[in-house]
Amino acid sequence: MDAAEIVDLAANNGLDDRESLVSFALGFAAGASERDSPLPVQIYAMPEVISAVGILAFVFDANIPHEFHLVDVLKDEHMRPDFHAMNPYHTIPVIDHGGYVLHESSAILRYLCRAFPAAASRFYGHGDIQVQGFIDAALDERQLGVLKAAIPLIYPAMGYLLSLIHI
Repeated sequence: MDAAEIVDLAANNGLDDRESLVSFALGFAAGASERDSPLPVQIYAMPEVISAVGILAFVFDANIPHEFHLVDVLKDEHMRPDFHAMNPYHTIPVIDHGGYVLHESSAILRYLCRAFPAAASRFYGHGDIQVQGFIDAALDERQLGVLKAAIPLIYPAMGYLLSLIHI
C-alpha cells in the first residue's frame, strides 16, 4: 500500500485531519488511541487449529467486529489457488482487514490491538508499553516454544493425523 492509498483509506474512514491521518498511518499516535476501525475483520481459520484459538477468543471477548471463514486444513482448503493468492505460505489463521492481509497469530493479535485500540485496551496493557512488551514476549514464547511442543501432543489426541495436516 502506497502513501496515496493510505490517505484515501484514512479519508474513507473519517480520518481527514492531519493528526488523525498521521495516527492512522503510524498506528500508535494519540489521535488513534480511542478510535477503533469501523471495518470488520475477515478471519480465515479452522477453530481446531491451536494458533487460531487465541485470535477467536480475543475477537469475541473484545467485541471486535469480524466475520469467520472456515478453512479446513483436513480438506487441504489452505492449499487452493484462491487461498494461495491471499497467503502464499498456506498457513492459517489469516485475516483480511479492509484489503490488508496478515498471517501469523501473534502478528494478527498485535495488529488487532492497534486497529481496535479502545476494544483491546484492557487486553493489551492499557497503553503501558512495558506491559505491552511483557505481553509481546509471552506471545513470542507461545509461538516459538509452547505451540511447537504442544501440536504433536494435542492434535493426535483430538483424532487428527499429523501426517495429513500441512501446517
